[in-house]
Amino acid sequence: MENFKTGFLKTFLNGRKLSLKNMQLGVNSAKIIKMLMLFNYDLSTINLSDNSLYDEGAKLISEGIRNNNHIISVNVSCNGLTSEGGKYIFDSLVTNNGLIDLNLSSKGGKIRNNI
Repeated sequence: MENFKTGFLKTFLNGRKLSLKNMQLGVNSAKIIKMLMLFNYDLSTINLSDNSLYDEGAKLISEGIRNNNHIISVNVSCNGLTSEGGKYIFDSLVTNNGLIDLNLSSKGGKIRNNI
């Protein structure tokens, strides 16, 4: 199992950047990503665009943002977020003074953000 975890991280973690774009991720994945955010201070950029995190996943990701000031860029575009999910993310910025790039945009498709 440890080899799987190491292989997984090497596949998607490129230096300080984690790119999980369009991986069909949901709330359970958001729980794992939150833990990674909480304990990996080398991580600076996270791309979670084009997944299915919805508001519940946004809440988990916001907890990771809130507690890791080394994260400077987060992309959660096209994840089915509503104003509730957007509020979770925005509230996390009160304690995170390192984040300089936040993408909550949306484009046509089935998993649009409606913030």
